[in-house]
Amino acid sequence: MKYNELKIEVAKSDLENLEALLIDQGFTGMMIDDPDDVRDILDHRDLYKYDYINEELSEGLARQPEVTLFFADDEEGTAEMKRAVRALEEFRRRGTAVKYSCGGAGDDSEWLYKWQEHFKPARVGERVVVKPSWEEYQPEANDLVIEMDPGMAFGSGLHETTSMCIRALEKVMAENGADARLSGDRKLRVLDVGCGTGILAIAAALLGADECLAVDIDNDAVRIAAENIERNRLSDRITAQYGDLTEGIEYKADIVVANLMADLIVRLSPAAGKHLREGGIYITSGILDIKEETCRKAIGEAGFEVLEVLQDGEWRAIIARRRKAMVKEVNIKQMLSDATENFTTGFMCSESVLEVLNRHYQLGIGEEAIAMSTGFPYGFGDGGNVCGAVAGATMALGKVFGRTVKGDPAFKKCIDVVRELNDDVAAVYGTSICPELIEKYDFYEPDRKVFCTGILHEVIKSFAKIMERECGVTVVRD
Repeated sequence: MKYNELKIEVAKSDLENLEALLIDQGFTGMMIDDPDDVRDILDHRDLYKYDYINEELSEGLARQPEVTLFFADDEEGTAEMKRAVRALEEFRRRGTAVKYSCGGAGDDSEWLYKWQEHFKPARVGERVVVKPSWEEYQPEANDLVIEMDPGMAFGSGLHETTSMCIRALEKVMAENGADARLSGDRKLRVLDVGCGTGILAIAAALLGADECLAVDIDNDAVRIAAENIERNRLSDRITAQYGDLTEGIEYKADIVVANLMADLIVRLSPAAGKHLREGGIYITSGILDIKEETCRKAIGEAGFEVLEVLQDGEWRAIIARRRKAMVKEVNIKQMLSDATENFTTGFMCSESVLEVLNRHYQLGIGEEAIAMSTGFPYGFGDGGNVCGAVAGATMALGKVFGRTVKGDPAFKKCIDVVRELNDDVAAVYGTSICPELIEKYDFYEPDRKVFCTGILHEVIKSFAKIMERECGVTVVRD
């Protein structure tokens, strides 16, 4: 259908009056291009939380606002445009400076399908090739061809974020192979979050996934994904459905792939962990370089170990693995007994705690590292020093949650749980561990051993509570 347009330029101070005039005359459908809207976004980036703002937008801030009306290129549309012009002339006679011009906007079919001219078959991974349904392509050996009609959904495969997700899927599934199934011959399942066209679920199925679930909160995207899944003859292995990862989705996968935006990745990462089996892979993209650290931190705090970061220009994709629990359960009575035995046979506090936690939770800390724990950087490890108990537990927590190095994604988690250890012991002894506890007690008194053993027990019990909550390691108390 062909359209004509009426472009109106007016001073910022008269923009609202112009809008009111047009609405009063029945012209309710209009496009308003106000530079102040752009200026507001540029001045309040934190408020609007856009991941990306093209700096070229600032180049046109000095221009006047512009209002555009569209009219069908027929007799009725022409009459309506003339009526709008008469209203503008009246507006001008009242003393308002207004400029306008009439012109043809062309045929909407020209721009509605113009994008198809630029959508050609493209290799988006080592093996994966995306081709539009209206194009021919002769595949090479080992090619996996996805036939795609994006419609109004995101995910043609040509954007850097989508292609990085596909490359990550290729890498993960090639490196893990059958091991990706994590247990025996169980089916390999993939969850595609914010599926758009369904391209990532389709790629996963072609790469060998036995079962895929593609979810989106946009019904149009779900419909388009279902059509593309059918077009690629994969309806027996992929299901597309409406759904929000944080609620209403009951699905455990080996791989979760989410090509979203940084803020959504931060919000959804804890929920992603609940939909992954132990050791499962979490692939995320839609992350600008300036948001990489924010996403790494959130992913780490959600219980994942970051394995690799892919880069393509200013975009990033993160491959992470859900941490495995070291053991399924621990016997708290046995741990406390072992801690007491270690102390009475001469272990210093930090060594005693670290050795017991390492053995019962199977943390994999070497003997040399345990022996060196008495030289903990904060000076906690001297014989009988109460703070040594927390030092040992801190090293164990660092092994569980990541390196305790400032700036590391796991650093805040470590600090939080160490602070919790401190608070738990303080609740029993009426004071915090360091430095007040050192000042309050003389550790060379005869009751030093009894007191320090009690501290060891409290630290171990607090550690067990944290591990039960954060890692699902059951505490047996018999």
